[in-house]
Amino acid sequence: MPAVLPSELSVSTAAGTDSIRLVGPGMWGLIYRSVNGPFSYRVLPGDTPVQQIHSMRKWVGALPRRFLAPVEEVNNSWDPKRVFDFVRYKVGNSAISLAEALRHTDPAFRLTSLATALETLQAWWLNTGGAILPTPAEIVLSRDAGPLLLPRPTEPVPTQESVFDQPERALYVSPTRVRGERASSPDSDDRYAFAVMLATCLYERSDFDAGETLVRAAAGVLFDPVSPATRIPAWMRLLPIVDTIQEKLGSLLCDASFDPITLAFEIRHWVERLSPLVAVKELRQAGSNQRALDLIVALLRVAETETALRNNMYELLLDAGEIASKYLHRPLDALEFQERAIATRPDLPKAYQEQLVLIGRIEAASEDGGLPGARPNLLQDLDAVAWRDFNSLSPKDREEHEHTMSRYLLNRGRFAEAQRFILPLIYDPQRGYLPAKFELNLDYVEALIGLPNKLGARDHFRVARRMVEIAGVNGRYEKRLVRLENLLRG
Repeated sequence: MPAVLPSELSVSTAAGTDSIRLVGPGMWGLIYRSVNGPFSYRVLPGDTPVQQIHSMRKWVGALPRRFLAPVEEVNNSWDPKRVFDFVRYKVGNSAISLAEALRHTDPAFRLTSLATALETLQAWWLNTGGAILPTPAEIVLSRDAGPLLLPRPTEPVPTQESVFDQPERALYVSPTRVRGERASSPDSDDRYAFAVMLATCLYERSDFDAGETLVRAAAGVLFDPVSPATRIPAWMRLLPIVDTIQEKLGSLLCDASFDPITLAFEIRHWVERLSPLVAVKELRQAGSNQRALDLIVALLRVAETETALRNNMYELLLDAGEIASKYLHRPLDALEFQERAIATRPDLPKAYQEQLVLIGRIEAASEDGGLPGARPNLLQDLDAVAWRDFNSLSPKDREEHEHTMSRYLLNRGRFAEAQRFILPLIYDPQRGYLPAKFELNLDYVEALIGLPNKLGARDHFRVARRMVEIAGVNGRYEKRLVRLENLLRG
């Protein structure tokens, strides 16, 4: 077999000719996938020892073993340029090799696929009777049958010649084996191979030649877990979890004595934390609100060019507004974040609602002199924003924020505007004043008190107080009633 096979071949099988496409190297031969059929192929040199080929024939028609791909045929094929042996496995139409999964552009998909394979590693050890010396091409993720290993003879292990033929094989051979030393345990080579697969989820592999690959593999320095994770998007490298993954990977490449199930669980947990929303939530839960806001601001700088971030911009901006307002006491920054959220998704109500509440607090702070550095015309601008926010809400949401809007107008001293706003909300021509709207009725009294001569204020105060007494909620509104009564007397 030539040192380099074409990426596509035609194979003459018992069922007819099949077109196959290269997936990647196995530890024994090269792995191809049928272009149109449910088969994977292991293509072997024409001079492969006969005993190795015969050892595979016992798999044909054997009782199926869970998580091992059934062997359909072991045979040879030829074309005008080459002769080769092959093993054909049935893997299903919905299958994808782990090698293909690890080449995927989405880091979460790569990591999840690797976790799926790790969860099956112990079953492969049990069903094959020992170590499997895997490469990603020899593992198939089937939607129907679950993860499948393409079985092969226990021997041969990769020779130096086979590694020079396919330098990628050296990636998955432990430094101990490359140096010809005794392994610390029968399955330590498999654990190391999976640690390298984890590394390929994070790092681009340098295209070393075969000699340098062997030297670096023997020294265990094929990957540098301290360098930036180049296969992780720049925005994702801002998330704290990426540092955790790199630290873990560094320890695994030095000592791959991990439990496969435990590592798979960790990886799935990492995937959850690769979400920017989860990262922000964790920082907030830890009380690191400033770090959470700094992370959001950094993410927002690159959000326009990153689809994954664009899809989360609205929620990130709402988080930023809440952090700035409630925890860092920076209401003007919060207002800006909310305004950006509204511009991002003008069809969603939450930013309008939160901004409307915040505007009321900003107005109160400005009255107390608590907004140093605020623009002189800030409150005039907020009037338009407040009405915009309120009118953008659905009828149901507007009803929930009627009191918020009326309080804003009252705090601004806009008593006539507040009176005109509140009256249609509390008075029905057929039923009279609506008793359930206690807060709005009390707001209405306050608006009337603010008008010249306090016209009608005392009469409506009696109406509102009677509503509260009948409903039995005196305790809730007692302070407000006392305050209004004092205003009437004044």
